[in-house]
Amino acid sequence: MKAYFLFLVIFLISWTGFAQEGYRVEGHIPGLADGELYLVLPTTEGVRTLGTTNLKGGAFTFEGKVEDGCVALLKTADGQVTIPVMLENTLIQVKAVEGKLSITGGEAQQLYNNYLQLIQSIAAGQASFQTEFQLAMRMKNQEMMKTIQKQCDKLAEEGRQQELAWIKEHGNHFVASYIVASVIDQLDYEDLKARYDLLGFPAKATFYGQLVMLSLSQQKTVATGEIAPDFTVKRWEGDTISLHGIKGKVKLLHFWSSDNTVCRENNVELLKLYNKYHSKGFEIFSVSLDENESAWKKAIGEDGMAWKHGADLKGATGSEVVRLYFVKNIPSTFLLDEENRIVGKNLTPDALKKEIAVMLKKK
Repeated sequence: MKAYFLFLVIFLISWTGFAQEGYRVEGHIPGLADGELYLVLPTTEGVRTLGTTNLKGGAFTFEGKVEDGCVALLKTADGQVTIPVMLENTLIQVKAVEGKLSITGGEAQQLYNNYLQLIQSIAAGQASFQTEFQLAMRMKNQEMMKTIQKQCDKLAEEGRQQELAWIKEHGNHFVASYIVASVIDQLDYEDLKARYDLLGFPAKATFYGQLVMLSLSQQKTVATGEIAPDFTVKRWEGDTISLHGIKGKVKLLHFWSSDNTVCRENNVELLKLYNKYHSKGFEIFSVSLDENESAWKKAIGEDGMAWKHGADLKGATGSEVVRLYFVKNIPSTFLLDEENRIVGKNLTPDALKKEIAVMLKKK
């Protein structure tokens, strides 16, 4: 009995020592093919492998030690699966329950989980409006679409403010820098900078904080207040056209695609703006992300888009213009003054109409 008690004490002491000194990542994800699984850490010097293990029946274990908390990635050998883990010297458990991934661990993982719950709550609220908007589109009810869009925009802004408040509250934490970096490909310069500015020095100094800073330095070329970069593309009539070659007191650079339903509905609103303000010096330059020239030209005719058009016909992923302007979603718009200076980006229909009216009045 004494020997058993002594063994139990030694076991508890050793386990406590491990919990304080190192991490243990254990998981079970049914469906993952047997093979190698890596635990890696992205750094400014490159990706560092913290550990390699063999997946068997979806089960895996990693053990080690980190000097500071960090964001590590679980990656399969084929690169098809990547799972972020807030790595700290504690027990971290990764499970898949009914197709949903669940990760528990230390304080950092809990912080990240709380953020994900906030985002899921915001997304759930917006989903109901999307269903209503699609119904209004099928009914071709323009007034209903406008009402729903305004409600959706209001809810999106409320969600944005909640997200910014969360980042501000936890701005010194490395988790916050990872969260901001994870949306680099979704946000324009202004929204990304608003989040980066809320980070404290410790978060900005992390790998992900530096990644955001690099992205901002690249995207600044199309920030509000900058001169819009010039480019030349093929006109739908067959010759070429350049942005700076278009004369107008106010110009709207508009990215769209013929196969995008939201873009096609948005064209209706743009036509109203064009008919109202074109005679006063307003121009629209629509750059299509289409690859199919026939589909592009057909949509222009169907939607009565009587303004200037261009495309490189390389699609969203191959277009140099898309990369030049860091276009994340469509429709996407840049409002320019007579000197091609960017004065607004992705404004709501009402805000766009007001801004155009104000700019033309000044001329």
